[in-house]
Amino acid sequence: MIYVTGDIHGDISRINVKRFRYHWGENDFVIIAGDCGLLWDNKPTPKELSLYNWLANQQFTTLFVDGNHENFTRIKALPVVDYMSGKAHKINDKFYHLMRGEVYTIQDKKIFTFGGGTSIDKDLRTSFISWWPDEVFNEEEKQNAYNNLEKVNYEVDYVITHSGPKSVMPDFPLHMKIYKKPCPVEKFLDELYKKIKFKYWFFGHYHYNCDDEPAKCYMLYTQIKTLE
Repeated sequence: MIYVTGDIHGDISRINVKRFRYHWGENDFVIIAGDCGLLWDNKPTPKELSLYNWLANQQFTTLFVDGNHENFTRIKALPVVDYMSGKAHKINDKFYHLMRGEVYTIQDKKIFTFGGGTSIDKDLRTSFISWWPDEVFNEEEKQNAYNNLEKVNYEVDYVITHSGPKSVMPDFPLHMKIYKKPCPVEKFLDELYKKIKFKYWFFGHYHYNCDDEPAKCYMLYTQIKTLE
């Protein structure tokens, strides 16, 4: 089974607790919809390495798309490997970063991923310490999305991103109250939202759990949903 949840910001307690409820085993995958935050400090800390070791010793596999609060310098320094019909950054055999614009085939399901978002608090953060400009995509990542979607005729089973498509945001009240700044990621995802054929779209970022069934979009924070 494949499960998806929202931002954890370096805290794996949700995964640790929920693994008992869901009985996650060796054929299960848990996908974090951005702001994973486990690679945060500029150098690995003992706590971070301990968390990696814990994940490496679980039966299930943990995957994440990048959010806006990530250490992109460290993520982009990770080795790129072939993974589930796409490209991914590998941390260990049970922990991978799903890259922007890739289409993965996991348990016979095609999943398109695209991380990133705009930090509304970046003015209060320090460049390359607690905020990275790579939170917003570059042209190469954008083109990678086009290329990979064209290969599957813009048809996938699921989409997992960090930000949400701009046109569905008015259906989520919290977004209208807090996230008012223009976001190029939301705008780009909206373009894709109008082109991609998909069953469901999952995203995190907004620290709120809310479903938009008509739009087939699910905003996740603490919830865990199955891709079914």
